[in-house]
Amino acid sequence: MLLSLLTISAIRQRYVQFAGVCLGLVVASFGLSAGAADAPDSKQQLYSVSVDVASRSLVDRKTAAATGLNTLLTRLSGLTVLPNSKALSAARSKPERFYSQFRYVTTNRYDDLGQTVTELSLKYSPPAVRRLMTAAELPLWTLNRPRVAIWLAERSGGGTDLIDDPDHPLLGAVLGRARFRGLPSVVPGFSGISPNMVWDQNRSALERASNRLDADLLLVGRAEQLGPDDWQVRWTSWSEGQRRTLNLTGSLQSVSAPAMDMIADAQAQRFTVAGGKGSSLELIVENISALEDYAQVLKYLGSLGYIDKVDVSGLHSDELSLMINTTSSADNFSRLLQKDGRLLPSTRTARQRSLPATGQSAFELRSPGGVVVPREGPSVIPVPVVAESQLRMAWQG
Repeated sequence: MLLSLLTISAIRQRYVQFAGVCLGLVVASFGLSAGAADAPDSKQQLYSVSVDVASRSLVDRKTAAATGLNTLLTRLSGLTVLPNSKALSAARSKPERFYSQFRYVTTNRYDDLGQTVTELSLKYSPPAVRRLMTAAELPLWTLNRPRVAIWLAERSGGGTDLIDDPDHPLLGAVLGRARFRGLPSVVPGFSGISPNMVWDQNRSALERASNRLDADLLLVGRAEQLGPDDWQVRWTSWSEGQRRTLNLTGSLQSVSAPAMDMIADAQAQRFTVAGGKGSSLELIVENISALEDYAQVLKYLGSLGYIDKVDVSGLHSDELSLMINTTSSADNFSRLLQKDGRLLPSTRTARQRSLPATGQSAFELRSPGGVVVPREGPSVIPVPVVAESQLRMAWQG
């Protein structure tokens, strides 16, 4: 991510120094690498991968790191099958370039020989991985992902049980697939819900219980084990008012992975930004009434992986004009921003707007006392980019 702006500390210093008098902002260009913004917990989790290893040798570590990199790229791109490319082949041959930390973990699992399984836990570098994805022209599934509540009921011997133990083979397989696809998940268990409510797919009751755990989506399973590694499961999910159902029969893998893939594929289709070369988009942000708003908007946009570059091109009244470089279309870009809830579509009429479509305007900024301090003449370095489309959004803080 590249931002063209003053550093926050420099802006604050100027603000204190010139408050109440003519305030001039000179936009200076500098680079801010992707991932420089504070990373949320969800980002840390997405970029962390654990892989089973046979030993702690350098050879096994390199093999595991390449496997982990494939898993990470699957999570970030939304693709279950990665394309063949020279960039990806080169990355797999030297995976150590893409992770920043690693450690070995002794698990409580055992292999077929009764030996304790060891995991290699890797933390990959967001800037390095994003550069790889750009070079390989992989799409990017945005990091703000829905939390899935998993409800599972199993019928056997004439009775129905509510399954909430992650060591249960079917539930464990679904949770594992959720981790593989990068979807946060929660198992509510007995949250005032009976096994029959799950088996009957009592949507209203399940949604109320899921909402208490801040879950966004529901995945409900009705399972019967027909024999060793032979299952019959009916999965139902509700998302954005749509109901999807899968009836699956077969091995544990074949009845678990498609359920989570059903949700992940639908989300990735809606919230994925295409790979490759980006295009320019003018973003006019309203409700920028103080320096803190200005700083927060730039910091927020700097944290979004689907934005390649931001140039500040104008600030007038309470409207900030930005030139954005992204591979996303204007409609998709707007949808992605709305998902976070910090920028929402403008409701202003043309008469109420301050900035024209060009975005070239003199800067204004309000002092701590609320006084507007204009600067005569342009105070913006012209952005040598003509926006291909324009988008107006209102800052929500």
